[in-house]
Amino acid sequence: MNSYEQNSVFMIHLSYYLQRFFSIVLAANLACGFVGAKEEEKGAELSAVEIEKLDGMRLEYDLAREEVQEKQWLEPMEKLRKGYRERMQKVQEDFAKTGDLTRALAARNAANSEPNADSIHSSIKEIAGVQMIFIKAKAKIQKRRNDSLVKLASTHIKQLNRVKARLTQARRLDSALVIEKLINSTIEVVGIEKIDHSGKIVKGPSSSKNLKDGLVVYYPFNGNSQDASGNEQHAALHGKGQFEALDGGKDTAIRFIGDRSLFYRGGGYAALPQIGDALDDGFTLSFWVKDEKIGGDPSGEEHYISFGQLDQTRVSISLNNNTEKLYLTWSMADVNGDKADISKSVEKLSIYAAKWKHFVLTYKPGMMVAFLDGAKVDESSVTIGQFPRGNAAFGRHWWNSGSSARMDFLLNEARIYSRALSADEVGKLYAEKPRD
Repeated sequence: MNSYEQNSVFMIHLSYYLQRFFSIVLAANLACGFVGAKEEEKGAELSAVEIEKLDGMRLEYDLAREEVQEKQWLEPMEKLRKGYRERMQKVQEDFAKTGDLTRALAARNAANSEPNADSIHSSIKEIAGVQMIFIKAKAKIQKRRNDSLVKLASTHIKQLNRVKARLTQARRLDSALVIEKLINSTIEVVGIEKIDHSGKIVKGPSSSKNLKDGLVVYYPFNGNSQDASGNEQHAALHGKGQFEALDGGKDTAIRFIGDRSLFYRGGGYAALPQIGDALDDGFTLSFWVKDEKIGGDPSGEEHYISFGQLDQTRVSISLNNNTEKLYLTWSMADVNGDKADISKSVEKLSIYAAKWKHFVLTYKPGMMVAFLDGAKVDESSVTIGQFPRGNAAFGRHWWNSGSSARMDFLLNEARIYSRALSADEVGKLYAEKPRD
């Protein structure tokens, strides 16, 4: 049995055992109460009518769950797997036509197993591309299914709560306790999001790691460019720049003064240490910027942060004022040709520069995600063999025939992690906005 069939069988079995579980719960509590009985039937036990109503509520809920499982998981996943095999077969055929039998065989093998983030064939971008399409589509299907299951559970819990409230009001506390147990078991079995006892969908306990976990460097720029993470990865300031007071003198930020030149002529930047070994398996770049000033075409582009150089493996976040619209770009590229760019147009420079902005780029093999001011901009599939070595800086970038440091800007609270932060963790960093 292949992994596709195993997954489908598992989900069918899970649905079956969930139904059996709740049937056993109800059967074990046939002597307990509801409130639909006549006044003379009030007591600790359920009447036959009450039991029938409770059974009916449960059956309706179970049937709705089965329908969601069938229509929103099994059927769309079957179509997705079929499409994946067909796309991978086309990749296999294309390689075979060119005589590249090694890659054709790799594509055939990839078609026989369901891909995940750990099995991306990063060395062959055609295969990796098809795998990433599958992974992202599966995640969307799973989220849609999970959201529907949570909503169903929420509605069911609200129904049970109305029953429990009437039982409690009638002082049938033993029966109310039985309904409370059913509510608890429903919350426990759903297990996707936390649903409180009123049936409201709420955020569960944060699964985020401590924001110090995986922290490789931290530059608060409080009067110096020292690394405050404890890892001794200090930055080195070059060219024109100065520290400026923030928050009434309680804090500072570094202001780089660019040279506006097409090629480097003394503009300010902070050279970063070689930390690539720590970032090969995933990373996060996070920093705050403000007060950008830069020229226009052809010298209207500069990088806030840059690793590597344009014609080699690189990672960068940049601002471009060379075109009619000002835009930002989160970029990654591998020397083997795999690359991803996420761009976002913004207000004209005078408006954009007047406020603090929080930039984040997260990466784990196969996926880059861009964030601006705590919100996800987009994601793109990409894999690099290793994190760029060599040139690295805030405020300067390199290409095969030169470099530049053209832009003025304030920089504060810069962090680099050796793991991809979650959206929740990015939100927590955004909550720490610098004060002017």
